[in-house]
Amino acid sequence: MRRIFLFLLIGLFLSSLLTGCSRSDSLSNMENEKGSGQKKEYLKIISTAPSITETLFEMGLGSRVIAVSDYCVHPKEIEKLPKIGGLYNPNYEAVIALKPDLVIVLKENAEYGKRLQAFGISVLQINQHTINGIFESFRLIGSIIGGEYQKKGEDLERSMRARIENVRSKTKDRKRPSVLISIDRQRGTGQISDVFIAGNNSYFNEILEIAGGMNPAKEMSIAVPVVSVEGIMDLNPDVVIDLATDWNNRLGEKNEKWIALCQKDWMSLDSRIGAVKMERIYAIPEDYATVPGPRVILLIERIAKMLHPECF
Repeated sequence: MRRIFLFLLIGLFLSSLLTGCSRSDSLSNMENEKGSGQKKEYLKIISTAPSITETLFEMGLGSRVIAVSDYCVHPKEIEKLPKIGGLYNPNYEAVIALKPDLVIVLKENAEYGKRLQAFGISVLQINQHTINGIFESFRLIGSIIGGEYQKKGEDLERSMRARIENVRSKTKDRKRPSVLISIDRQRGTGQISDVFIAGNNSYFNEILEIAGGMNPAKEMSIAVPVVSVEGIMDLNPDVVIDLATDWNNRLGEKNEKWIALCQKDWMSLDSRIGAVKMERIYAIPEDYATVPGPRVILLIERIAKMLHPECF
């Protein structure tokens, strides 16, 4: 079974190809409310994506979240909240019935927001398909909610940027290995076949640049290409990082077991591949690895330590 977040990632990375409303369009009805002299409080917020949910809780707005997408899993406080569909199967009726003060959508889901606005629902559109976009979303959400949350958004952005600069300063003068990022594949088979990898997309390219690596697939024409064993050999990465988040706590087993199985798959490849020869195969089973939200800093720090352990 393919991981559910694969579809979210593909939608995320294709967002630059989609036409959507601008920031001013997504805020138009909220600005009209403010312009009329009516100060509206956004006390009932609906999140339509995992990254949005995590952002709201990180900013201390969790108590205002009344529903989330089908794919939201973090933090645990959301387990009992109503679900309102996902990126490709939104449940408009459920959203409207909950009478939210505000629905937050991603740029690639702009059409969702437009349909809700037609029902008089306030919609905020944010862009989280780049590192800067993630950080800017903190400020944007904070400024819209207002009060103490404006400062919380600014403080969160400042803290995250400081952590990124700390990583960048430690890795900037280091030799940059080529790093293949595996987003999805059939795992635990003892071999490698077709693999969805990070190709030409700014999100993972930025992460690798900060962490002190480089993406050998960044010149590919699409964001999430599928490569064969022959394609992997052509790329010849120095390091492989497998985002095995579908194995996180599977069957109650410890992650170490699944990481070992994941590594065994990759070690079946030809030893002429640098990552195989040097046994530099890593797996990250934690779910934050595929959610472009505030926990992206954990992914950056994790990868940096994998690539340059001597710096940490």
